[in-house]
Amino acid sequence: MIEKDSCRGTVLDVGGGTGLMRPLFAPEWEYCCLDSDPQKLAGFQSKFPKDNFLQASACEIPKPDKSYDLCIMFGVTHHLTDHDMIKAFQEIRRVLKDRGTFILMDSVWNPRNLAGRFIYFVDRGSYPKTKEKIKIELSENFHIARTKEWRIHHQYLLCRCIKSASGA
Repeated sequence: MIEKDSCRGTVLDVGGGTGLMRPLFAPEWEYCCLDSDPQKLAGFQSKFPKDNFLQASACEIPKPDKSYDLCIMFGVTHHLTDHDMIKAFQEIRRVLKDRGTFILMDSVWNPRNLAGRFIYFVDRGSYPKTKEKIKIELSENFHIARTKEWRIHHQYLLCRCIKSASGA
């Protein structure tokens, strides 16, 4: 879903923490890590001093409209209330350029998965969501071009979404 050698562009890593996803992008990409946790951003800065960062909420991204070619959000939705997830998706849509791509990956709630229930019990994320809930909210703001699901302890969802020039 991300081609490391594909081209240049601008990417916003929403909830990027210490920059775990940064190595997925060629150095030519203009990469910005957004996170609300200053300690995580300090870790990001020490590892990637040439890249940009923003200490901010995903619900209020302090960037102009249509600033990024690509936004990614990995492992964040289960840390957001339903309201905040919706607001974050709206903000991501706002800062994405027309026909820009949004890639989301997160674990999803499946009450029949006992290992996943235990992991959520000890995780700091207090708001697990079903894959259906995430897909519904994504489809309000984007065209969902591709999804992939798998299970390793948790059940996971990966979505590639496109912002249309005229609407969702």
